[in-house]
Amino acid sequence: MLGEYRPPARTGELDGNHDANEPDRPSCGLVAEKTVIAEANIVLNQYIFLWIEPQPFERDGYDYVDLCSRRARQPEIPKSFGGVSGSGLWRSLAKSSESEIKPLDFQFAGVAFCQMPDTDGGIATVRFHGSLSVYERLLPQVRGWLG
Repeated sequence: MLGEYRPPARTGELDGNHDANEPDRPSCGLVAEKTVIAEANIVLNQYIFLWIEPQPFERDGYDYVDLCSRRARQPEIPKSFGGVSGSGLWRSLAKSSESEIKPLDFQFAGVAFCQMPDTDGGIATVRFHGSLSVYERLLPQVRGWLG
């Protein structure tokens, strides 16, 4: 039987404004173009995205979060994010000092599902379903399906 799960607080997530005190939303995935195939070995290189200003919005009862990066500032990011679909979007809280950043908490806040075409200005975007879509739309449907 599935236990009750309380979704993470969504303070500020849907209003389009980024609060500097609100936790960032990193994502982690296996990008196909970073995969190395050599002889009998396949090396899956994990790629962590630390996007500072998520672009949240709602449409037709679902929420979305676009994570964007300007290619000119980060030339090492992949040209294609193929393989990232299904990766998690995380709310994170961290304590930082001059010498280190120590993670304190992680909460699942969404799931990647597509890459948008780059803008003319060289902005790369990965789109995620947000926590409203996951916890208030998907989770009840899964519970109903499991009976």
